[in-house]
Amino acid sequence: MTMPKGFVSTKRNDDVGFVSTKRNDDVGFVSTKSNDDEADKERKKWLVEQTKYHFQLSSDSLDLEMRKMEESYKNMQSSFQSVLRGILAGVGFMATLVLGIGTANIANFPLTSLLLADFVVGALLYLYFSIIASKVTNKFSRILPGYYELSTILNVMKGSFGALALSLDKLSIKQIELFNAYISIALSGRFTLREIYQDILSTTYLKYYHKRVESQYYATEITIAAGLQIFKDNRDELLKEKAVTEIDEATPQIFAAVSQVNREPLFKLYDKEAKRQY
Repeated sequence: MTMPKGFVSTKRNDDVGFVSTKRNDDVGFVSTKSNDDEADKERKKWLVEQTKYHFQLSSDSLDLEMRKMEESYKNMQSSFQSVLRGILAGVGFMATLVLGIGTANIANFPLTSLLLADFVVGALLYLYFSIIASKVTNKFSRILPGYYELSTILNVMKGSFGALALSLDKLSIKQIELFNAYISIALSGRFTLREIYQDILSTTYLKYYHKRVESQYYATEITIAAGLQIFKDNRDELLKEKAVTEIDEATPQIFAAVSQVNREPLFKLYDKEAKRQY
């Protein structure tokens, strides 16, 4: 049947799933499929840019946390060194004072006894504070590798995503969305930091630092809980995405290389966290 010139007919191609439009004025064939493809391509580009921004924002935020922690650690070391220098200065001052009085030929002045007491007391104080300083700095020095873990995982993810983004046609919108979810999950997986904070809070001689560490511990718990929720919402799809699971399976090696601790992949740690909460 011949249609009038200018008449528009539509036909659904059920095998392909798109609607085609044809005009009977020899204008040509127009398909919404090409429009959909173009829209998908633009959305992919937008999501890739958003993912890059997510990476950059996460990296900057993590760097800021690390710098604050490094500064706090250096201040702690400096305060202990000041105490030790003060002890040495005190011992030297007392020794000078005793020698000065002793050389004044004051009768019956116990020069030797006072000098001996000065050096013994000074040595004991110096030894005591040196041991305390060593133990405290050793505990707190473990915090920085906990941040280095997160930074290393983020860099691995950047490299992996960058390689995938080079072939935009092969990268699906869902893959990009899952990468974004995994960025949040990985940076929220602060299991090493939580263990370190718990260890510090359970150590009696670190009681002076408990109040400072408590806020960091609770913040870490909140961060892990947020990551756990994202993991729950996307778990099944994440486990099917090869590009993501390959990174996740490599996390134990990252933990071992940076923190010298044996860890399971992040997904397994989150599964255990979910069971711990219920």
